[in-house]
Amino acid sequence: MDTKKKFKLPKFFIMISLSIVMACVLVGVSMLLYFKSGAAQLDLSRPDYQAVRKHAQKTSSFEGFNSNQKLNEDTIAEFEKMFNEKLQEVDPYKNSFDGTPMSNTDLEITVK
Repeated sequence: MDTKKKFKLPKFFIMISLSIVMACVLVGVSMLLYFKSGAAQLDLSRPDYQAVRKHAQKTSSFEGFNSNQKLNEDTIAEFEKMFNEKLQEVDPYKNSFDGTPMSNTDLEITVK
């Protein structure tokens, strides 16, 4: 028999070690993207921005429509009024999900 025994790591230990290393690398990449993209400057949940958080714009609360009311012309008119008010608030953002901001020209991507 061979007097030298080879030291062999268990497969489970290797798998756990590689999983931890991979998780650390992915967290590092995501933090790099977080800071490079500028999202860190917009994140008001960070402790650095505790004083700024007080001055952030607060949205108005919306009570909503009481769905337990009897359905008649008055309740329909009330609903349409509330709906149109909210529609006016979101109207400036209607093109936000348009594909043009993701075009190669806007992203300054050049294909060679």
